[in-house]
Amino acid sequence: FDDLERRCGDREVPRVCHDPGAAGQGWAALQSGQARVTLREHLQTVRSGRGGGSGAPMLFDHAVAEVCPELLEDFVVPRYFAVDYLRTIPKTERQDLCPAPDKFPSLFAQPAGTRCGLHVDQAGTHFYQMLLAGRKRWRIF
Repeated sequence: FDDLERRCGDREVPRVCHDPGAAGQGWAALQSGQARVTLREHLQTVRSGRGGGSGAPMLFDHAVAEVCPELLEDFVVPRYFAVDYLRTIPKTERQDLCPAPDKFPSLFAQPAGTRCGLHVDQAGTHFYQMLLAGRKRWRIF
């Protein structure tokens, strides 16, 4: 997190939280409307080990190009994932795709113990995730 904070800590980031009571109402039972904070403040919360669990604010699937485009200067897509099939669709036909192909790669930074609800990735996409710190549990049905 040090490099991310050094490069982009002063940028404001949007956050969401998981609301188990919203299951079936919003995608993955995630609710927006959390106060925007600087990336530095958010990473301090993540590092502290406090504030996890249901309802904790998360930076969840937000475009790196919007949060910290400087990271893309050093980012190399692993060769196994180099072909992005969403980008092969003509731009005029992919305008309404959700998620938008231009959103990738995206960034997640969440306190321990956070979660999202059961969901299918939008547009039936399949993607890779690179976990740089902590643990993640996927449940596949």
